[in-house]
Amino acid sequence: MMDKKLMLKYRSSIYSILNIVALYLFISSIKLDDLGANYFFTINLTASISILMGALFQSINRRILDFLTILFIITAFFSLHLALLMISAFIGLNASRSLAEIINRTRFDNRGFNSAIVVFIIYLIIIISFIFIRNFYDVLLSLFVLKLLSFIIDTKDNEVYEDYVRSRLLVKISFLVIWFVFIFIDTFSTHILLTLGGATSIIHNISILISLIFMIIGGYYIDRFGRKTLLLFSYVYLGVIYAFISITEFIDIITLEGLVWGILTLLFLMVIWGDLCSSKERPIFIALSLAIVLIDRMIMVVIPPIITIQQLFSFISLFLFLSAFIILILPETLPESVKKRRELCSYIKKAKKIKEEY
Repeated sequence: MMDKKLMLKYRSSIYSILNIVALYLFISSIKLDDLGANYFFTINLTASISILMGALFQSINRRILDFLTILFIITAFFSLHLALLMISAFIGLNASRSLAEIINRTRFDNRGFNSAIVVFIIYLIIIISFIFIRNFYDVLLSLFVLKLLSFIIDTKDNEVYEDYVRSRLLVKISFLVIWFVFIFIDTFSTHILLTLGGATSIIHNISILISLIFMIIGGYYIDRFGRKTLLLFSYVYLGVIYAFISITEFIDIITLEGLVWGILTLLFLMVIWGDLCSSKERPIFIALSLAIVLIDRMIMVVIPPIITIQQLFSFISLFLFLSAFIILILPETLPESVKKRRELCSYIKKAKKIKEEY
């Protein structure tokens, strides 16, 4: 019985991971230069609405959604533009529910580390996928495989831990605002640097690799010492990095932002909403976090590169330090009782070890 329950949990997690990878591959393959501004904007907006609708109407049968997505992926091989629009309308409907189901199986004391493992696996699959992708039809083939696998293994794990702290709506919105600031700054700086010739895709790839390395460490740390400390450190750290670039114009140091990039993604897509939201609320706030990423991609279309690199990073540093000030005001989402219980368990283990030695 225990083995069957464990298998159900693994299948549910794999299903969730495949859905998020599919969404990421699809969105990242939609390029402004290939499709034009209007179509690029339409697809990203449709996908954003899809993600939000999936969170609001969670009773929609997800096997049907997966099946329809597979049909439109097949259609895209023959009629690309219309099918892409339909794929964007369906591919995000399961996204927020998928991440929420993983969070529902975590508690305060293991939420950071477990979420870090999931996000690490997601990005690892994405990196491996990009090794074999040479053109857009390879993307469609990858999407077909991912959605077919998710359709085959689909299962729902009803295990839910209502391990969260009741909080005001204003607190949750404040965290969303801080997330928006980070995503806007990250996308805006990358967009401007690429346009001005101040950065390359190699720098971006190195930054992602660094983020994967520190993601697991960060997951362990936020479970042990709390979310707020690492969140505050991350924004101050980024502020210092960007301030240094504005003074020296040494662009390559931007690769060091990867040290906290993965940690912030982990916190704002999974951990914080697990801490602050009930199981019914989690898909909604996860959907808002995902939609912010897509909305930010659309904002970049209408922002021209009219500032210098020095002005850019001075502007970014200011917003990061202002965000750090907001974080100081926000509450710690990991309850003090959880930290004290962990400290007590650690003390008991040490006491037993000393007793055994003497």
